[in-house]
Amino acid sequence: MVDNEYNRHTYEEMPSDKPKVQIRFDEEDYRYLESWAKEEFSTLTQLCRAIILKAVSNRKQEDKER
Repeated sequence: MVDNEYNRHTYEEMPSDKPKVQIRFDEEDYRYLESWAKEEFSTLTQLCRAIILKAVSNRKQEDKER
């Protein structure tokens, strides 16, 4: 997660009991994702979540077709 004042402020006010995961990236991939998130006016965390949820949706659809 990008550590900036917006994220600290948002997450301090929005506690969640949802499960959490931690992901590690190579520096090059991290910078690419960070740039992509900026282009989308999104945080890196939100972008990663959207990418993962899209992959889950695709996988569920594939499972239905089997």
